[in-house]
Amino acid sequence: MDEREAVRRRELAEFLRARRAALQPEDVGLTPRGRRRVAGLRRHEVADLAGVSLTWYTWLEQGRDIRTSPQVLDAVARALRLDDASRRHFRRLAGAPVVETQEAADSVDPTLIALLDDLLPAPAYVMTPANDVLAWNRGYTEVFGDPGTLPSEHRNALWMMLFSDTIHTRLRNWEFETKATIARFRAEAAKYPGNPRCEALVDELYERSAVFRDAWSSHDVRGFVRHRQEIDLPTVGRVSTEVLQLRPADQPSLIVMVHRPDTDESRQRLRELLALPSAAA
Repeated sequence: MDEREAVRRRELAEFLRARRAALQPEDVGLTPRGRRRVAGLRRHEVADLAGVSLTWYTWLEQGRDIRTSPQVLDAVARALRLDDASRRHFRRLAGAPVVETQEAADSVDPTLIALLDDLLPAPAYVMTPANDVLAWNRGYTEVFGDPGTLPSEHRNALWMMLFSDTIHTRLRNWEFETKATIARFRAEAAKYPGNPRCEALVDELYERSAVFRDAWSSHDVRGFVRHRQEIDLPTVGRVSTEVLQLRPADQPSLIVMVHRPDTDESRQRLRELLALPSAAA
């Protein structure tokens, strides 16, 4: 057993013991019987609540190398009254795949909208895992076009990458950027299996776009990596940006994309485009 595996099993054992100790019988609907020498539930009580054998649960809590299934782990999580964050942590410690259960948000908090404006002159927007754009700032509108002019079903970052003439003509290395966007979308959508919006978007784009068909058929999957983009703007010239991805801790299904100008010249050109006072003013 390598060191990382040993650490994972040790943390699993410590996590389960701590969560069991934090619960009292009445917390899970049990009637206390007799005096208890130590606080918390007993192992057999957790095993009974989860519908597993005492031996199996004991070995799990000891961090032994035993066979587990997602269904059984979920039963243990329910028995220990784990919330969503704790449940995902438990599954990771147990070596099981983690599937996001939180529904993708479909609205943006006003504070987050205000943040987009605070980021000017950097173009910035908020999108869902399906790449539906929920909010954007004036920098995004001036550089990439106004999503508000599109039908709601096409107010989508991936759809705009494929079909917006403005983005196609302004974004240098458009083909590479588009394929990378599709690969990141595949990785994000996999966190929400069966999501009807993701499935509908794939069906529409597969039918309408040869670029999407080719990229989707390659099964390329990528996590987000901070990268540089160059954009040619008709009135102020070329700007260079560093593309960042942020996620609100309280709404992790929302994705904030920021195109931060990475040179003083690019920042000044974006300020001119937006008719903002220069930074030195």
